[in-house]
Amino acid sequence: MQHMILNTAQRVLEQCFFDFASRTMPSILMKRNWDCAASVELTKWTRLFSTKKGRVNLQVVRPQIDNDDLSELLVIVSKLRRTAVHRLPVTARGVSQFLDSAVKLANLLGETSRAGQLEELWSDVNSKVNAMELNKNVLEDTVTRELQDIQQKREELDRLEAELTQGMLKDDLDNKTLIGQLLEDSLQGIFSKGKKKEEVGDKEKDDDDEDNDEEGEEEEDEEDDNEGEGEEEYG
Repeated sequence: MQHMILNTAQRVLEQCFFDFASRTMPSILMKRNWDCAASVELTKWTRLFSTKKGRVNLQVVRPQIDNDDLSELLVIVSKLRRTAVHRLPVTARGVSQFLDSAVKLANLLGETSRAGQLEELWSDVNSKVNAMELNKNVLEDTVTRELQDIQQKREELDRLEAELTQGMLKDDLDNKTLIGQLLEDSLQGIFSKGKKKEEVGDKEKDDDDEDNDEEGEEEEDEEDDNEGEGEEEYG
């Protein structure tokens, strides 16, 4: 669509230049065999009016024209044609600026009717560009707010994740400590029972030894008594 608009502006400017030249410099048209607007590309007109002869003819009609302003307009219009023909990338705002320069140049050439058409096109494009930029700004603001909300939620999720991780590590440490204490208690319980059994066994063994010693002493006493009785009988 941008290039279609620029192509239209290019054709209108070519007609403006041709009509102006037909009024002010018909000899040049005849000499170069430029018999209609379609036979002369826009860049040929910009080159012609960049020369001293072209400027002189324009200043006769527009004595108040500033050469710097004219040079700037001719450069912009040349870019307009190149962008349209070669379909170079251009923004909607860039199209609006091209049309604004086209309106100014058409007015300089005294082509008020075509300048009015270009201005109407510029106004329509400019209003749509403004609406598009406004809509874009609204979208950007909306997306910015949503991204901020997402960032806040992400930070909250990161905080919750950190809390969960810390809680898990703490619970795991507490669990390890508890298991370690239980194992230690079990270890002490198991080996304390074994030690008690050994002590009981040793005590029972000592008691058996004492009983055996007492029985041995009693047997010895009985033997001694028996021997004494035998000696008495013999005597």
